[in-house]
Amino acid sequence: SNMEMVDKVVDTIKSNGIKLSYQSYAAILECLGRKQSVKIGRVCGVLDEMKESKFEIEKLFQHITFSSSQRESIMRAIVAVNPDYKPEGNQLTSICNVPLLENIYRSKESLEEEVEKDASRNNRSGYHCLFDSQQLQKAVRRQINIELGGGMKVKSIESPEILSNDSVKKGRILEEHVEMWRQVLKSSFMSFRTKKTGHKWKMDPFYFVLQPDEYIEVLLNYIPQIASSTEGESLLSASNEIGSRLFKKYDLQHKQKSGLADKISDMYKDYVAATLDDDLMTKYQYREYWQKLDNEGSWGPSLDYEALPWGRGLIILGIKLTELLLKEIKIDVGKITGKKEK
Repeated sequence: SNMEMVDKVVDTIKSNGIKLSYQSYAAILECLGRKQSVKIGRVCGVLDEMKESKFEIEKLFQHITFSSSQRESIMRAIVAVNPDYKPEGNQLTSICNVPLLENIYRSKESLEEEVEKDASRNNRSGYHCLFDSQQLQKAVRRQINIELGGGMKVKSIESPEILSNDSVKKGRILEEHVEMWRQVLKSSFMSFRTKKTGHKWKMDPFYFVLQPDEYIEVLLNYIPQIASSTEGESLLSASNEIGSRLFKKYDLQHKQKSGLADKISDMYKDYVAATLDDDLMTKYQYREYWQKLDNEGSWGPSLDYEALPWGRGLIILGIKLTELLLKEIKIDVGKITGKKEK
């Protein structure tokens, strides 16, 4: 809610001949709405400027992407001026009008006529006979937890049911090495990120967006990919992969902190209940009903809200960490083969 900083940014935009957009006005109103005491005169000034620039308040809620509690803050600013204001929900538009799929996305009337003709429709059909609401809700929660965790571990089909003594011994040696690598990498990373590299790109923020152990975990998980490669990994390929994995981890945390993950979970509860309602599903295709829930969900972040991409910062961060990995990690092949160390 630093209005002075917002004013400086707005002045810079206008002084360069750039017109404010809906997203710009949304940011200004959000800032005003986050103030402990909303300045009504200032809000009126912003709304008047929007009218002069041919911007409509209603379109502001329909055409911008909201982050976190931005929507609520904007509403707080507007309601301070107009207590009776309520934004209209987005209109449910046709999901698909491709001729090839016209028999799938047919009109509500056609669906209802078909249901009336089909007497068997009175019986539960499709996946209704396989799952009940509780089972589907549990499956959805499990899927969401998997995605928030960044993936899942799948046991190799080549893994034997019972490990030999030699395999157990090698596994114990590997665990010792992983712990040793973890300590070395973390120590080196903590020292590395506090140094001023003088790079023209200000990389400091990229070294602090995650906890140190999370950077180290990504590097450790990448070691098997390097070890299993028969042709070696290029620096650029490794850097891009490591940078992408870190961004994915950051993006997942961003979705949780912004409230997007909670919003999706709540929407799925309503969605699952609706898909088991045969009468309701005669009026909507499944994708259409999800879109309907999205249009009616006038709270929290937008479903299409994404964390800002890191751009070149992703590659530069990946290069720095790949170089750190190659410099610090030493693999004693002799520990496994029993031969002289290499």
